Amino acid sequence: MNMSVEPNNKKVFISYSWTDAAHDEWIVSLVEKLAECGIHCVFDKFDLKPGQDKFVFMEQMVGSTEIEKVLVVCDKGYKKKANLRKGGVGTESVIMTPELYGKTDQTKFIPVIAEHDEDGPCLPAFLASRIYVDLSSPDNFQNEFEKLVRLIYDKPAFKRPKLGSPPAYILENDYKPLLTNGKFQDWKDGISQAKPYVKAAEKIYLDALIVALADFNVTDTSDTFDETIVDSIAKMKPLRDQFIEFIELKCVHGNDDDPSFDRIFDFFEQLAALTGPDESVGSYTEATFDNYRFLAWELFLYVHTILIKNDFYDTSARFLSENYHFQNMIQRSTEGLSYTFFDHSLYSIDVHRKQRLGSNRTSISADLFKERADIRAIPFANLMQTDFLLCLRKAIVKTDAWGEIWFPRTLVYMQRHGASFPLFSRVAKPRFETAICKILGVENLSELVRQFDAVDEADRLSGYRFNGAFGRISFQALMNYSAIKTIVAER
Repeated sequence: MNMSVEPNNKKVFISYSWTDAAHDEWIVSLVEKLAECGIHCVFDKFDLKPGQDKFVFMEQMVGSTEIEKVLVVCDKGYKKKANLRKGGVGTESVIMTPELYGKTDQTKFIPVIAEHDEDGPCLPAFLASRIYVDLSSPDNFQNEFEKLVRLIYDKPAFKRPKLGSPPAYILENDYKPLLTNGKFQDWKDGISQAKPYVKAAEKIYLDALIVALADFNVTDTSDTFDETIVDSIAKMKPLRDQFIEFIELKCVHGNDDDPSFDRIFDFFEQLAALTGPDESVGSYTEATFDNYRFLAWELFLYVHTILIKNDFYDTSARFLSENYHFQNMIQRSTEGLSYTFFDHSLYSIDVHRKQRLGSNRTSISADLFKERADIRAIPFANLMQTDFLLCLRKAIVKTDAWGEIWFPRTLVYMQRHGASFPLFSRVAKPRFETAICKILGVENLSELVRQFDAVDEADRLSGYRFNGAFGRISFQALMNYSAIKTIVAER
């Protein structure tokens, strides 16, 4: 018998009972629907010819390696004949039983329910424990039929998730549960259920987070203190991931004019204070606070990336326009500092560690940032876009403040002549034009062009370059500047 089909199609054998004409019509209809899905059905009406031995035919089909699945269509007639070992159905059940229970691949046999009786689905005894597909109800036929097709093609609707790494409490003998876990869960329950205590729970969680982070203070001043810094950054990652989840959920359950985002601003002021010693510290080395400086830079980029992803442009702009007020033994500004404070130079990582290890990497801190960018919902490319936006906003604004720049070090991973970032490639659409203007702090694209041309002509952008082969950052390419100028010129 020639049963060849196209490589991408599947072949199945239909085992059923000759119960009555209505059931025969139901079987033929099922075969036609399966054929429409690229499934070649072998069954007696098409493939059993006069003169052939029907029992040999059944045995060949059940045992054939060309038949990938056997669909056992179960109605009252099939159940009765199989249990009594009567007729062709009885013979097939005798043939299938050792195949079912003696072979490794038991998924070859799929019970298909065509009818129910007083005991439920009409499953014969030899299939009673098998998981089935129920096509007996017209109301749920399509869902179950899709399930059947997926089983035949071995394409389940639900795929096993990719395995990650073992959690820290498995890998580390000295691991301690996060002190913030309970408070974070209280807030999470509150915001998901719109509880009245959610505002208080949020403040309690953020205060607990600052307390937990304060425990990671580094005192090592040896020549390998950079190892201690990097290790501390790694140990703070669970707290980082929890905070990122917190911001994601706030955006999901909140809106762009939500005043509770002020608490996030306050949190960053408290985090900024950790980047230097308080009055209780005697002698200190400034670079030993680089673990907090790295985390503050990382979290600031993540928060704005999440805000932009969720169209919270006003909140992002507010965080970029206001000054941050905090004090430690290094920073005592009464006027506050702009967001560029969070773009700290990291001597311990980018200078000391690079020299000690003899590394030729352009930016070890950017390498570490990218290595930690493992949250699927926030691709590294989105983080680079945010890094560029924060750089561009400060680059086009005239300021008398010394050193107020944001250097987009993650862009070391961009192609030298890369395409524009997605937000800028969509600038022709009003929604994205508004987003760009709000984040960059300009009234409109005309103002953006005026300010950009002014700083470009003054050669104020030439300093934004990486050492080595990467060279100068291509602002015009990354911000789709030619398209922006065309839009302005046509208005």
